[in-house]
Amino acid sequence: MIPLTKPTKNLSSSCYRTASEKMTTKDEKYAIYLYSSPITFPLSFALHHWFVAVSPEGTHRYEIWHKKGLKRGISADHLYKDFFWKANQGLKKGYSSASFDSTLVWFCSGNETSLAHDIGEFLEKSLKDYPFKEKYHFVPGPNCNTYVEWVLLSFPEISISLSSRAFGKKYAKNYFSKKK
Repeated sequence: MIPLTKPTKNLSSSCYRTASEKMTTKDEKYAIYLYSSPITFPLSFALHHWFVAVSPEGTHRYEIWHKKGLKRGISADHLYKDFFWKANQGLKKGYSSASFDSTLVWFCSGNETSLAHDIGEFLEKSLKDYPFKEKYHFVPGPNCNTYVEWVLLSFPEISISLSSRAFGKKYAKNYFSKKK
């Protein structure tokens, strides 16, 4: 697990094992991880996605939750920063304390002029700017996958697609297509 603590020059070895990639030079002070995990039973066929941003200031997790205003982390309605203290912790399997494993979907790193730096700043500003932070609907959205897709669509140089199990991802695409 990647703890939400101020990183050292060389991030913890668990970060490398989890990501299967690592920051390769001393200039790469920023990293963005996109994780997924099955949703809690009985909906474990669907996926929950979230971002983890690493910078010299610390490590932070950004995601949407179905309840707003919970007293964990920093809350902007349904959008949370640091809801979980372990950045790559999967969701609970049900009423037990066991969690699903998380899966790394995408990773990038770099210096102050990199995509990783820009996405990190965007994620921080999203606490104020995300257009759907006041609403939540499992289907058709907006939900956690709508948020992740909204971030990905804001950076056209990222060419990944969320899984078909990421219900709510099309809500962001529909939003952008109506704005044009």
